[in-house]
Amino acid sequence: MEGFGLGLFLGFIGNGVGVTFNGIGFVFTSIGIFFCVVNDFFSSVNSLFCGLNDFFFSLNSLFCVVNDFFSSVNSLFCGLND
Repeated sequence: MEGFGLGLFLGFIGNGVGVTFNGIGFVFTSIGIFFCVVNDFFSSVNSLFCGLNDFFFSLNSLFCVVNDFFSSVNSLFCGLND
């Protein structure tokens, strides 16, 4: 009967240790899920800024073309003026 009591006592200790490590694992899992969500958020923000960058690059190219056009018109009027 003493062996049974000792086994029961050690079983409770082992169970407590297991529950403790299970809790620690749950905490780290929750932290991992949190960082995964944060990573997805910043990935979306990064994609947004990439899209904005492409848009402004295209806009810049458009203004370059418009600038070249008006520069040519300006040269034409300069030639006519001379």
